[in-house]
Amino acid sequence: MSPLEPERGSDWSPTVAVIIPTKDRPEYLDDAIDSALQQTYPTNEVVIVDDGSKVPVSQAELRKKYGVQIKVLRNDASRGLAYSRNRGVEECGSEYVIHLDDDDLLREDAIETCIAVLRKHTDLELLTFAVKGFDKNSNHFNKVQNDGLEKVITLGEGTELEPGIILFESYLFPALLKRVPMAMQRTMISASKWNEVSLYRREIYSLDSEVGDVESAKYRLTGPLRDSEWVKYAALLCKKIGLIKDELYLQRCGNQGYSSRPENKLLHQSQEVDILKHLVLGAEHDVYLKKWKEELEEALATKYFARTYQYFHGDERWKAYLDLISALRKKIKWKYLRFGFRMLLPRTKY
Repeated sequence: MSPLEPERGSDWSPTVAVIIPTKDRPEYLDDAIDSALQQTYPTNEVVIVDDGSKVPVSQAELRKKYGVQIKVLRNDASRGLAYSRNRGVEECGSEYVIHLDDDDLLREDAIETCIAVLRKHTDLELLTFAVKGFDKNSNHFNKVQNDGLEKVITLGEGTELEPGIILFESYLFPALLKRVPMAMQRTMISASKWNEVSLYRREIYSLDSEVGDVESAKYRLTGPLRDSEWVKYAALLCKKIGLIKDELYLQRCGNQGYSSRPENKLLHQSQEVDILKHLVLGAEHDVYLKKWKEELEEALATKYFARTYQYFHGDERWKAYLDLISALRKKIKWKYLRFGFRMLLPRTKY
């Protein structure tokens, strides 16, 4: 618990902000706001961060419809989810924050359930909670996410605090290097702790000479997968993390997401490589990351190899060779060498 936070107990009732980044999706935004304001635990404020929408989100119109709990911030240009989430937290006035995408929903008792867990388990620094998909592709989403979550619980050596509540301590970070199911990306946390984790991530990025400094790192954190990256850094700083296995977050699965489209597969692989490269760089300097240097090197090798395969089958052989070499420099594995040999054979062999 941050030293700035009051002691938690049975009568502890913190103010809570729901942070909603949005860009050009007014058809979903109202539903997201409704779910934030119709909570069984009172929502202190809903902070909407307009990430450069073509038609600006109007605070006056939303306040007329929903009341003064609405606060709208606008980025002068599109800065991405990471920047927008951080800005929303930095400029909110609440003690705790919960994040909601503009096309998703919170179950009506989401905040109340989180507060009840935090009251009871006062040493938890971060809460994550299970996700249930809805819309046309939800069956596949729910199966994949549930399977992934169970694997993280096993790999991260999660223990049961009580039925439906899992505690992670020392081994969540290496588990998240292998997979980050959506449940680990949906969080409730104090605003002060969120800002601490976000600053830590920017400090690691500032070790990269191409980034420059902590302030410049704010603008480097663009593109998809930043939620899965943030929780990795949180797993390093937060000593005790709780997972609520109840499905408090409702995620739309209708192919409307910017990062859910099949054509973005290579973009995602490249983003994963970049994220891990900065973590590996951090392991050279940072006390929290040094412990996991070997695991980070292996994870980066795995991501290089995945992109090797994608480049090769996309007829970008030169890029495939470069990535294979990068993978082998991090970790020599027989399957990497075997695939490299097959790459030298005529294309008709595949």
